[in-house]
Amino acid sequence: MFTLDGRRVPIPDGCLIISSNVAATLPISDLRENWLRTRERNVIEILENPTAKRVFPEGREFAGIRMCLESMSGELDGEDVNPVIPELGSAGLEVWEFQFPHGHIRRGHPLLPSDYGTTVGSTQEGVATGLRALEITEIKLPEGFLTNHVASYLGKPSNLEVGWLTSAPVTGSTPNWNGKEVRRLTWSGHGNSFRESHTAALLEGIERRAGALEDCPRSVISTANELTGRTITPHDFPPYPEEFYGHLGAQFDPDDPHEWVDAENLSGDHTWIPREYVYYGEQMTHHLWALGTSSGCATGSSIAEARLFGILELIERDSFVASWYAGIDATPIRISGYARYRSVLARAALLGIRIRCGLLPSIIGIPTVVASAEVAEPDGIVLSIGAACHPSIESAIGAAINEAWTYIDERVRAARAMHDRVVALRANPRMADAIDDHPMLAIYPHEQAYLNVSGTGEERSIDENPAWFPWVNRSPEQLLEHIVERLRANGIDVWFHTQTSGVEHLLGLETVMTIAPSLLPIDFGWAQQRALHSDRLAAIVERYHGSGAQPRNIPHPFS
Repeated sequence: MFTLDGRRVPIPDGCLIISSNVAATLPISDLRENWLRTRERNVIEILENPTAKRVFPEGREFAGIRMCLESMSGELDGEDVNPVIPELGSAGLEVWEFQFPHGHIRRGHPLLPSDYGTTVGSTQEGVATGLRALEITEIKLPEGFLTNHVASYLGKPSNLEVGWLTSAPVTGSTPNWNGKEVRRLTWSGHGNSFRESHTAALLEGIERRAGALEDCPRSVISTANELTGRTITPHDFPPYPEEFYGHLGAQFDPDDPHEWVDAENLSGDHTWIPREYVYYGEQMTHHLWALGTSSGCATGSSIAEARLFGILELIERDSFVASWYAGIDATPIRISGYARYRSVLARAALLGIRIRCGLLPSIIGIPTVVASAEVAEPDGIVLSIGAACHPSIESAIGAAINEAWTYIDERVRAARAMHDRVVALRANPRMADAIDDHPMLAIYPHEQAYLNVSGTGEERSIDENPAWFPWVNRSPEQLLEHIVERLRANGIDVWFHTQTSGVEHLLGLETVMTIAPSLLPIDFGWAQQRALHSDRLAAIVERYHGSGAQPRNIPHPFS
């Protein structure tokens, strides 16, 4: 069905008219993929079905309109300036969609100009300071290419969630056919302005596409025994509970063919690692050995920046999971002492929301903060939880608060919309079997542990850690090397796989998946909790509670 006939591509209930530049530059398979990104789930499922057939062949209806579109597209091929979306630079990279039933005529941009990379970057001149090369307000992105209604990199335009009371969030999703079903990669931005949130959402969408899906073939198929050089296998990670095997995944077998990708450390050493630990959205053609997540995947203006924020996320997750299952209370922080957060606290108070923060222990002592936002509903307390890791405790507090504060509105809506599921999970938290269940454990909870996630007792003023705070003004490369050295001294190896896509190269972005097999993973579903079977968690429990102590036996409330 999706074949090029001159400038025309027939589609269900219509046709696409493409410019000559698109026809000459973009493979028809890529155009099809970008067009499908903007379709509904049922359309994608039908068109990905190899047995699907067109019920009514395309006739000669609206032939005049089709001819006019082709003529107009031809005229625009010679234009030097894009008359509608100047941000995309050169013209002639558009595709027009004509839908027969509704008479809709819409234009999309499925391709970036080859010289687009010369236009991206900071909107301000000057030397970057801090761990990020660019502030969110300085980043320029080609919105018309990333999202539009016809053919785009991420899918349909994002949504401005104007009904939220806490922030100005922007949300979107990218549909992906994994060979069996359509799964959506969701992305969002949560700032105090829709402009800021929109940029953050698009950046997360770019990161999700690069992190979930191989932009180009990077994996090899081999058995572990046939690979040359070092390999990281599931045996290097904490094991899954027995219930996982034969149900969701399979036991590792060194003689089984499998997908592998290359990873490296800061010393330049290389290793092979099963692909599902890296590209978390790809459909496996062989046995699945683990469930992939986005933990450790980060995007930055440089490889070092992406690696740094990936390892900070892994340390944050490790600290939260270790503290939760080891039953370690957070140290309550007096956040009212930080002037920069007083406006948020005041606004929260007006909405009846209580915000609390606690300091968690981390493996190398770098500040890691957990935050909770809670509101009283007729059926009980609703909590939203966030966490962050940063060399500045004040910055970690801000990031954790932002995550908890912005999502509390969504949690209240979930409490009402998913009431029966919430009640069932309250009665038996170990019913949690998917990622969506975990945050619902903190809705109307009976278990005191959920209510006390940010600590109990008197709040304390906590100063910046002199061992870590000076690193805020160092380069990402310097801080990354320091963290990796400290982790290595604690027996933790860190590996990196660069996932950067071709589009990201044009945008001046880099995406990296960071892997640290010995850090505690965050898993979703009670039957998938690898941390509970970790020797390291057992050692932490013994260190804090003595010999014979057992881990907390209810699932974490993080998502």
